[in-house]
Amino acid sequence: MNYYLNHFEIPKDVLWQYLAKKDLDPKNEITDSEWIEFIDDSKYSFCDEVSEIAREYFAQWRNIEKLEVKKWIYHIQLLFQIN
Repeated sequence: MNYYLNHFEIPKDVLWQYLAKKDLDPKNEITDSEWIEFIDDSKYSFCDEVSEIAREYFAQWRNIEKLEVKKWIYHIQLLFQIN
């Protein structure tokens, strides 16, 4: 199943972030022209930064998963006195 957001199809197996002006400028402190300028100036570096954050989150998640497996194996070993 895919999700739809404002006519954009978003596959269910991807991470995504959609930020509109209202999300970052809720008090409407900049003009729409300034917002477009911000997008044009920032879109590629923003993508790079978000990708790096995603890689870090994934690595942390994998480490937690590995740690949980190691804990589980340790407890099983204790339970059965396996060395």
